[in-house]
Amino acid sequence: MRYLITFIFTILSILLVQAQYVFPSYEKSILAKNKKLAVQLREEISEKEKKQNDYMKQIFSTYLSNWEKIEFCGKERINQLKKANDNEYILLTQDSMIFTYGRKVNYLNANGMNSTAIQEYIYYYYTFDISNGEDLITSVELNSGNLHPSDYLFICQQFNRLIKSAQEKMPLNDYYNVNKNIDIIKIKTLLLPEDLFKSKYHKKITSYYKYPCKFVKKEEFEKIVLSRDSTAIYPKIIATSSRSSYQWLFVNAKDGAILSLMSYGGFQGSKNKPKLFIKPSHLKYNYAKFAQKLNNFYK
Repeated sequence: MRYLITFIFTILSILLVQAQYVFPSYEKSILAKNKKLAVQLREEISEKEKKQNDYMKQIFSTYLSNWEKIEFCGKERINQLKKANDNEYILLTQDSMIFTYGRKVNYLNANGMNSTAIQEYIYYYYTFDISNGEDLITSVELNSGNLHPSDYLFICQQFNRLIKSAQEKMPLNDYYNVNKNIDIIKIKTLLLPEDLFKSKYHKKITSYYKYPCKFVKKEEFEKIVLSRDSTAIYPKIIATSSRSSYQWLFVNAKDGAILSLMSYGGFQGSKNKPKLFIKPSHLKYNYAKFAQKLNNFYK
Protein backbone atom coordinates (compact mmCIF):
# COMPACT_ATOMS: atom_id res chain seq x y z
CA MET A 1 0.00 0.00 0.00
CA ARG A 2 2.86 2.39 0.84
CA TYR A 3 4.37 1.92 -2.63
CA LEU A 4 0.98 2.42 -4.26
CA ILE A 5 0.49 5.71 -2.39
CA THR A 6 3.98 6.84 -3.43
CA PHE A 7 3.24 5.97 -7.05
CA ILE A 8 -0.10 7.79 -7.03
CA PHE A 9 1.45 10.89 -5.42
CA THR A 10 4.21 10.91 -8.01
CA ILE A 11 1.84 10.57 -10.95
CA LEU A 12 -0.43 13.32 -9.63
CA SER A 13 2.51 15.66 -9.13
CA ILE A 14 3.66 15.00 -12.68
CA LEU A 15 0.29 15.78 -14.18
CA LEU A 16 0.34 19.16 -12.47
CA VAL A 17 3.98 20.11 -13.02
CA GLN A 18 4.79 22.56 -15.77
CA ALA A 19 8.12 22.72 -17.53
CA GLN A 20 11.12 24.10 -15.66
CA TYR A 21 12.51 27.48 -16.61
CA VAL A 22 12.73 27.58 -20.39
CA PHE A 23 16.09 26.51 -21.79
CA PRO A 24 16.51 28.94 -24.73
CA SER A 25 17.41 27.79 -28.19
CA TYR A 26 20.91 28.54 -29.41
CA GLU A 27 19.46 30.99 -31.93
CA LYS A 28 17.70 32.95 -29.19
CA SER A 29 20.59 32.80 -26.75
CA ILE A 30 23.02 34.45 -29.15
CA LEU A 31 20.65 37.42 -29.41
CA ALA A 32 21.97 38.31 -25.95
CA LYS A 33 25.64 38.08 -26.94
CA ASN A 34 27.82 41.21 -26.94
CA LYS A 35 24.87 43.44 -26.08
CA LYS A 36 24.18 46.00 -23.37
CA LEU A 37 21.61 44.93 -20.79
CA ALA A 38 18.84 47.36 -19.84
CA VAL A 39 17.28 46.33 -16.52
CA GLN A 40 13.85 47.67 -15.61
CA LEU A 41 13.56 49.07 -12.10
CA ARG A 42 10.37 49.21 -10.08
CA GLU A 43 8.42 52.43 -9.84
CA GLU A 44 9.41 53.86 -6.45
CA ILE A 45 6.01 54.50 -4.93
CA SER A 46 7.30 53.97 -1.38
CA GLU A 47 10.40 52.98 0.58
CA LYS A 48 9.55 49.34 -0.16
CA GLU A 49 10.13 49.72 -3.91
CA LYS A 50 13.27 51.79 -3.31
CA LYS A 51 14.68 49.03 -1.14
CA GLN A 52 13.84 46.42 -3.80
CA ASN A 53 15.62 48.51 -6.44
CA ASP A 54 18.66 48.91 -4.21
CA TYR A 55 18.82 45.13 -3.70
CA MET A 56 18.47 44.50 -7.42
CA LYS A 57 21.12 47.01 -8.50
CA GLN A 58 23.61 45.68 -5.96
CA ILE A 59 23.08 41.98 -6.75
CA PHE A 60 22.62 42.26 -10.52
CA SER A 61 25.71 44.49 -10.89
CA THR A 62 27.76 41.90 -9.04
CA TYR A 63 26.44 38.58 -10.29
CA LEU A 64 24.94 38.91 -13.78
CA SER A 65 27.88 37.51 -15.71
CA ASN A 66 26.72 37.47 -19.33
CA TRP A 67 26.87 41.25 -19.76
CA GLU A 68 29.72 43.71 -19.20
CA LYS A 69 27.49 46.80 -19.45
CA ILE A 70 24.26 47.03 -17.43
CA GLU A 71 21.95 50.04 -17.46
CA PHE A 72 19.28 50.33 -14.76
CA CYS A 73 16.31 52.37 -15.91
CA GLY A 74 12.60 52.98 -15.55
CA LYS A 75 9.74 51.62 -17.62
CA GLU A 76 9.67 54.69 -19.85
CA ARG A 77 13.26 54.05 -20.97
CA ILE A 78 12.45 50.37 -21.58
CA ASN A 79 9.51 51.35 -23.77
CA GLN A 80 11.75 53.76 -25.72
CA LEU A 81 14.23 50.97 -26.41
CA LYS A 82 11.43 48.65 -27.52
CA LYS A 83 10.00 51.29 -29.85
CA ALA A 84 13.41 52.12 -31.31
CA ASN A 85 14.18 48.42 -31.80
CA ASP A 86 17.70 49.23 -30.62
CA ASN A 87 19.93 46.26 -31.49
CA GLU A 88 22.57 47.34 -28.99
CA TYR A 89 20.36 46.31 -26.07
CA ILE A 90 18.83 43.24 -24.52
CA LEU A 91 16.00 43.97 -22.08
CA LEU A 92 15.42 42.50 -18.64
CA THR A 93 11.90 43.44 -17.58
CA GLN A 94 9.75 42.55 -14.58
CA ASP A 95 6.04 42.38 -14.03
CA SER A 96 3.54 41.27 -11.42
CA MET A 97 0.30 39.57 -12.29
CA ILE A 98 -2.77 38.62 -10.30
CA PHE A 99 -5.19 36.11 -11.78
CA THR A 100 -8.66 35.64 -10.39
CA TYR A 101 -10.50 32.38 -10.93
CA GLY A 102 -14.03 31.30 -10.18
CA ARG A 103 -14.22 27.77 -8.85
CA LYS A 104 -17.30 25.68 -8.19
CA VAL A 105 -17.48 24.33 -4.63
CA ASN A 106 -20.01 22.03 -2.99
CA TYR A 107 -21.43 22.67 0.48
CA LEU A 108 -24.36 21.88 2.75
CA ASN A 109 -26.82 24.77 2.99
CA ALA A 110 -28.79 25.81 6.09
CA ASN A 111 -31.42 23.17 5.29
CA GLY A 112 -28.82 20.42 5.14
CA MET A 113 -29.17 20.12 1.38
CA ASN A 114 -26.27 19.84 -1.10
CA SER A 115 -25.64 23.13 -2.87
CA THR A 116 -23.00 24.64 -5.11
CA ALA A 117 -21.46 28.09 -5.27
CA ILE A 118 -18.74 29.91 -7.17
CA GLN A 119 -15.79 30.78 -4.94
CA GLU A 120 -13.21 33.31 -6.05
CA TYR A 121 -9.52 32.38 -5.94
CA ILE A 122 -6.51 34.60 -6.47
CA TYR A 123 -3.18 33.49 -7.95
CA TYR A 124 -0.08 35.69 -7.58
CA TYR A 125 2.67 35.53 -10.19
CA TYR A 126 5.86 37.59 -10.59
CA THR A 127 8.07 37.30 -13.66
CA PHE A 128 11.44 38.50 -14.92
CA ASP A 129 11.81 38.27 -18.70
CA ILE A 130 14.83 38.63 -20.95
CA SER A 131 14.08 39.61 -24.54
CA ASN A 132 15.32 41.71 -27.42
CA GLY A 133 12.09 43.69 -27.20
CA GLU A 134 10.23 41.38 -29.56
CA ASP A 135 11.37 37.81 -28.96
CA LEU A 136 11.40 36.30 -25.46
CA ILE A 137 14.72 34.59 -24.77
CA THR A 138 13.88 33.10 -21.36
CA SER A 139 12.16 34.03 -18.11
CA VAL A 140 12.17 33.35 -14.37
CA GLU A 141 8.81 33.12 -12.59
CA LEU A 142 8.42 33.55 -8.84
CA ASN A 143 5.46 33.26 -6.48
CA SER A 144 5.89 36.72 -4.97
CA GLY A 145 7.25 40.16 -5.76
CA ASN A 146 8.35 40.70 -2.15
CA LEU A 147 11.97 39.81 -2.87
CA HIS A 148 15.10 39.59 -0.72
CA PRO A 149 18.75 39.75 -1.83
CA SER A 150 18.87 35.94 -2.01
CA ASP A 151 15.95 36.02 -4.48
CA TYR A 152 17.80 38.43 -6.76
CA LEU A 153 20.88 36.20 -6.59
CA PHE A 154 18.71 33.23 -7.58
CA ILE A 155 17.39 35.19 -10.58
CA CYS A 156 20.95 36.08 -11.66
CA GLN A 157 22.09 32.49 -11.36
CA GLN A 158 19.19 31.18 -13.44
CA PHE A 159 19.78 33.67 -16.25
CA ASN A 160 23.55 33.08 -16.15
CA ARG A 161 23.20 29.32 -16.41
CA LEU A 162 20.37 29.24 -18.95
CA ILE A 163 21.87 31.70 -21.43
CA LYS A 164 25.51 30.63 -21.16
CA SER A 165 24.63 26.93 -21.43
CA ALA A 166 22.47 27.57 -24.49
CA GLN A 167 25.21 29.65 -26.13
CA GLU A 168 27.65 26.79 -25.54
CA LYS A 169 25.12 24.30 -27.00
CA MET A 170 25.24 22.27 -23.80
CA PRO A 171 23.24 19.02 -24.05
CA LEU A 172 20.13 19.13 -21.88
CA ASN A 173 21.24 15.98 -20.05
CA ASP A 174 24.38 17.81 -18.94
CA TYR A 175 22.45 20.92 -17.93
CA TYR A 176 19.99 18.94 -15.81
CA ASN A 177 21.01 15.38 -14.93
CA VAL A 178 18.73 13.67 -12.43
CA ASN A 179 21.26 11.06 -11.25
CA LYS A 180 24.00 13.63 -10.67
CA ASN A 181 21.54 16.01 -9.00
CA ILE A 182 20.44 13.35 -6.51
CA ASP A 183 24.08 12.55 -5.70
CA ILE A 184 24.62 16.25 -4.90
CA ILE A 185 21.47 16.43 -2.74
CA LYS A 186 22.65 13.51 -0.61
CA ILE A 187 25.97 15.10 0.38
CA LYS A 188 24.87 18.72 0.90
CA THR A 189 23.21 20.27 3.95
CA LEU A 190 19.61 21.23 3.27
CA LEU A 191 18.75 24.64 4.70
CA LEU A 192 15.18 24.67 5.98
CA PRO A 193 13.78 28.20 6.35
CA GLU A 194 11.61 28.15 9.46
CA ASP A 195 8.79 30.04 7.77
CA LEU A 196 8.36 27.36 5.06
CA PHE A 197 7.53 24.60 7.55
CA LYS A 198 4.85 24.47 10.21
CA SER A 199 6.38 24.72 13.67
CA LYS A 200 5.07 21.31 14.75
CA TYR A 201 7.59 19.67 12.39
CA HIS A 202 10.69 21.54 13.51
CA LYS A 203 11.76 19.04 16.18
CA LYS A 204 11.13 15.87 14.16
CA ILE A 205 12.37 16.79 10.72
CA THR A 206 15.00 14.03 10.74
CA SER A 207 12.21 11.44 10.73
CA TYR A 208 11.22 12.78 7.29
CA TYR A 209 14.61 13.60 5.75
CA LYS A 210 17.57 11.26 6.13
CA TYR A 211 20.36 13.48 4.81
CA PRO A 212 22.06 16.50 6.47
CA CYS A 213 19.64 19.35 7.15
CA LYS A 214 19.05 22.19 9.57
CA PHE A 215 16.41 24.82 10.28
CA VAL A 216 17.56 28.41 9.85
CA LYS A 217 16.06 31.80 10.59
CA LYS A 218 15.61 34.26 7.73
CA GLU A 219 18.77 36.26 8.56
CA GLU A 220 20.97 33.16 8.65
CA PHE A 221 19.39 31.83 5.47
CA GLU A 222 20.16 35.07 3.62
CA LYS A 223 23.76 35.07 4.86
CA ILE A 224 24.44 31.47 3.79
CA VAL A 225 22.78 31.74 0.36
CA LEU A 226 24.49 35.06 -0.44
CA SER A 227 27.86 33.53 0.49
CA ARG A 228 27.16 30.86 -2.16
CA ASP A 229 28.10 28.21 0.38
CA SER A 230 29.38 25.13 -1.49
CA THR A 231 28.07 22.79 1.21
CA ALA A 232 24.43 24.00 1.16
CA ILE A 233 21.24 23.47 -0.80
CA TYR A 234 17.86 25.06 -0.13
CA PRO A 235 14.17 24.84 -1.11
CA LYS A 236 12.67 27.52 -3.33
CA ILE A 237 8.99 28.14 -4.16
CA ILE A 238 8.27 29.36 -7.67
CA ALA A 239 5.26 30.10 -9.86
CA THR A 240 4.33 28.14 -12.97
CA SER A 241 3.40 29.15 -16.47
CA SER A 242 -0.02 27.53 -15.90
CA ARG A 243 -0.79 30.41 -13.49
CA SER A 244 -2.79 28.06 -11.31
CA SER A 245 -0.29 26.15 -9.14
CA TYR A 246 3.06 26.63 -7.46
CA GLN A 247 6.16 24.44 -7.47
CA TRP A 248 9.13 24.07 -5.18
CA LEU A 249 12.73 23.25 -5.97
CA PHE A 250 15.96 22.20 -4.35
CA VAL A 251 18.64 24.72 -5.37
CA ASN A 252 22.42 24.42 -5.13
CA ALA A 253 23.55 27.47 -3.18
CA LYS A 254 26.94 27.47 -4.89
CA ASP A 255 25.78 28.19 -8.45
CA GLY A 256 21.97 28.27 -8.34
CA ALA A 257 21.62 24.99 -10.21
CA ILE A 258 18.16 23.49 -9.83
CA LEU A 259 18.55 19.98 -8.43
CA SER A 260 14.94 18.81 -8.18
CA LEU A 261 11.39 19.87 -8.92
CA MET A 262 8.15 19.16 -7.09
CA SER A 263 4.58 20.38 -7.51
CA TYR A 264 2.23 21.30 -4.72
CA GLY A 265 -0.48 19.53 -6.67
CA GLY A 266 -3.96 20.82 -7.26
CA PHE A 267 -5.11 24.40 -7.56
CA GLN A 268 -3.16 26.79 -5.37
CA GLY A 269 -5.06 29.96 -4.69
CA SER A 270 -7.10 31.63 -2.01
CA LYS A 271 -9.33 34.60 -1.28
CA ASN A 272 -6.19 36.28 -0.01
CA LYS A 273 -2.54 35.70 -0.87
CA PRO A 274 -1.89 32.02 -0.05
CA LYS A 275 0.58 31.05 2.66
CA LEU A 276 2.63 28.23 1.21
CA PHE A 277 4.26 25.58 3.39
CA ILE A 278 6.33 22.55 2.42
CA LYS A 279 5.21 19.19 3.79
CA PRO A 280 8.18 17.37 5.39
CA SER A 281 6.80 14.04 4.20
CA HIS A 282 7.32 15.22 0.61
CA LEU A 283 11.01 16.06 1.03
CA LYS A 284 12.02 12.50 0.16
CA TYR A 285 10.62 12.80 -3.37
CA ASN A 286 13.41 15.25 -4.19
CA TYR A 287 15.92 12.39 -4.14
CA ALA A 288 13.58 9.71 -5.53
CA LYS A 289 14.85 8.90 -9.03
CA PHE A 290 11.50 7.71 -10.34
CA ALA A 291 9.73 10.91 -9.30
CA GLN A 292 12.46 13.23 -10.52
CA LYS A 293 12.91 11.53 -13.88
CA LEU A 294 9.20 11.88 -14.50
CA ASN A 295 9.29 15.51 -13.41
CA ASN A 296 12.25 16.32 -15.67
CA PHE A 297 11.28 18.29 -18.75
CA TYR A 298 14.90 18.98 -19.77
CA LYS A 299 15.11 15.98 -22.10
